[in-house]
Amino acid sequence: MSIRDGGQAFPLPTAYYPNGELLHGGWDGMSLRDYFAAKAMQGMLQRPLSPQEISQVSYIIADAMFAAREE
Repeated sequence: MSIRDGGQAFPLPTAYYPNGELLHGGWDGMSLRDYFAAKAMQGMLQRPLSPQEISQVSYIIADAMFAAREE
């Protein structure tokens, strides 16, 4: 992916029962960029924007959050 996504948000590691049997195989989780965009989107759902506009603006905000983290 060309866009830095911040790594995984909420990964779930592989887990085993005490006897060593597999409980579940784990999950990588969503990217931190997707998580930031989803949080930004929540605040915009009350605005009169199209779904495409909300999606685009959500990722613009997510990318701005990444830029702020690097300062």
